[in-house]
Amino acid sequence: RIIMSCNFFTFNGELYHQTNGTAMGTAVAPAYASLYLGILEEQVAMMVKDQLVLYHRFIDDIFVIWCL
Repeated sequence: RIIMSCNFFTFNGELYHQTNGTAMGTAVAPAYASLYLGILEEQVAMMVKDQLVLYHRFIDDIFVIWCL
């Protein structure tokens, strides 16, 4: 919970509080990205599984070929 709600960063000399998501560069960011994308891909795959020709995912990158 702390990691998701206590993200601060500076941009152009201004201090900002990130209120949504995890900060890039943290140790847990890849795990959160994989978890989120895994849940999303299960939901989407069920809707379009008959149209998928090729589907490959590596961490948070996806390559898809489908036909309509």
